[in-house]
Amino acid sequence: MNGRPLRVIAMLLALAVTGPHLLHADESALDIITRVDTDRQPRTTRSEMTLRVYADAQSDRVSREFRLLTMTRNDQESYTEFLSPANIAGIRLLQTADTMLVFFPSTGRVRRITGRARTGSVGGVGGDFTYEDIDAAPLGERFTGFQLIDESATKWTICAVPVAEGSAYDRVVLHIDKNRAAVAQIDYYAGGEQVKRMETTGFTSVVGRSVPTEFSMVNLKADSRSVLRIDDLEWNIFLRDRHFDPDRFHR
Repeated sequence: MNGRPLRVIAMLLALAVTGPHLLHADESALDIITRVDTDRQPRTTRSEMTLRVYADAQSDRVSREFRLLTMTRNDQESYTEFLSPANIAGIRLLQTADTMLVFFPSTGRVRRITGRARTGSVGGVGGDFTYEDIDAAPLGERFTGFQLIDESATKWTICAVPVAEGSAYDRVVLHIDKNRAAVAQIDYYAGGEQVKRMETTGFTSVVGRSVPTEFSMVNLKADSRSVLRIDDLEWNIFLRDRHFDPDRFHR
């Protein structure tokens, strides 16, 4: 989540020579992203979630279902634990400002997630969300090269480039809901074509803010779909330090 080498230099150069109006677009895009990041995160959160993996992208038949507990603190740290099913219960994921770790109870080992490993499914359960997709960092730290490429009465459309080394994506297109100041959709591109699409399909109101509570991820290459739903959400509560300690989160 700190600075990393930029990719897709050719794409950025192409955008840079399209005209002087892009200087204004750069500033506007960054202002929008800063607003979304500022509004999106309280001091702490605790939520229980359901992850459903469907038979295919068009099917309503659930092939697998998982329950998760997630806690976040200060927009820099997040802890996730699989609660069910029994065969994977206890898998824990810790993300801090400079590392991502996963604990597998079946082996008792902690693994550091870096580079290409971030492109794998979370916990190895085979869903369409990868470690990279659930990165808890603000948009302004996950992406760079923001360009405002379209605007309507209801949304801004912003192109950006992932900063993570070994990212699975060349670029992303962020669709920002103006009324909610929240991400409504993310289109993911690799090798010059769109490979995935994540839509925010549910919102709830928490202390006067419109908060995303359901996310649908479609893998266009694999024709698969997963839906992550927040069932219970608490803000600004006390959380124990051990959940965010790399030496204790798995105990």
